[in-house]
Amino acid sequence: MKLLPSAKNVVFSVIFFVLLTGVTFAAVEIADRLLLGLQSHALIFPARKTMVFPGDEGTWTVHTNWLGLRDPETHQIVKRNGIRIAAIGDSFTFGWGVNDQDAWPLLLETALDQAEVWNLGRPGAGPREYADIAESVIDYLHADLIFVGILQADDLKQCTARSHPVPEPLTAVMKRWLPGFTLTAERIRKKPSFWESVPEQIEPTWRAMAASVVASFTPAERENYEKIPEQVRTLFMAGSLNPALIDIATKSPSYFTDVLKENPETQEISKCLSDTLLRIRAVAKRNRARVLVMSIPYGIYTSRDAQETRALLGFDVGEDFLTTRKVDVVVAGAAKSAGLPFVAFTDQFRKESLRQRLFLEWDGHLNRAGNKFLSQLIAAYLQSKPNLELSDLPPSAN
Repeated sequence: MKLLPSAKNVVFSVIFFVLLTGVTFAAVEIADRLLLGLQSHALIFPARKTMVFPGDEGTWTVHTNWLGLRDPETHQIVKRNGIRIAAIGDSFTFGWGVNDQDAWPLLLETALDQAEVWNLGRPGAGPREYADIAESVIDYLHADLIFVGILQADDLKQCTARSHPVPEPLTAVMKRWLPGFTLTAERIRKKPSFWESVPEQIEPTWRAMAASVVASFTPAERENYEKIPEQVRTLFMAGSLNPALIDIATKSPSYFTDVLKENPETQEISKCLSDTLLRIRAVAKRNRARVLVMSIPYGIYTSRDAQETRALLGFDVGEDFLTTRKVDVVVAGAAKSAGLPFVAFTDQFRKESLRQRLFLEWDGHLNRAGNKFLSQLIAAYLQSKPNLELSDLPPSAN
């Protein structure tokens, strides 16, 4: 039986529509790949930027890749074989004070061999910014595991206002399926960041900031400043030491003792941390990723040498700093409240600090040895935890 002309037209129209739809999707996919691969992007920092900083162990250099991360140029949005890990945190995750190859996320990538470890650390960031970074970046990466590095003391001090979980937006779907278009759109409308104005050589900027800090001192703060060793004050005024360190030391001597006190502020900090971790958990859930909350060790709580230099800078030091568990209790409680696993390496750092220096003397961040030790601890932990679905990772190279 022959089809009627109208029926033939219907079949032809359906076939034509299917072909046109397929061609359209293919064209969109090709255009998206071109947009993704033929231009630089700025996920956190300006793309392909170089910054040189002075430091305790000589100058150290930061290079950002085509995506605006402190990662190798070989990292691509399109996922390859193996496990992809995203490390979110502040300057201790970023690798402040050491060269690119000595930051612990890259050392961890080398140790795990078949894993990619993306460095999403941002100096100066706190827990709320960690959630912001997760919500703005993770949907592109298809991460299998998200590290959230909570720095002892600093991140507790910075988490003082609560935030609320953000529902999955339509843009999250767009990020996963059309990263080229969404990255290009964000790049066009993105406001200039602080990091775009940072010069390649930071010393003149720090010198000007140091003068501004000194000019802002009250009489009591100036008295605190005059007690700091002359060697340190000379480095500070020459632009060879991060001005923020001296600013905090002179204006908030109780900075490291306040976070260990049990009071309503501590409860509010715990709620703030729980909220931000819930936001990160929501991002992980829609990406089918695991989350691991880590306590990043600070020298004043783990090293006698680091404790002594903090005291010389004017910070109050408690007798129980090298033995207390309180430094991790708040973070552990917040992680539990958010339903996320938690790990701390405080005891391991206290023990290893008796053998070698793990922190920069005056700056206070992890030195090369500290970054390497932390990467080894994380690698060993991951390889021992089948519940994180990482039991098939190859043995550590170290």
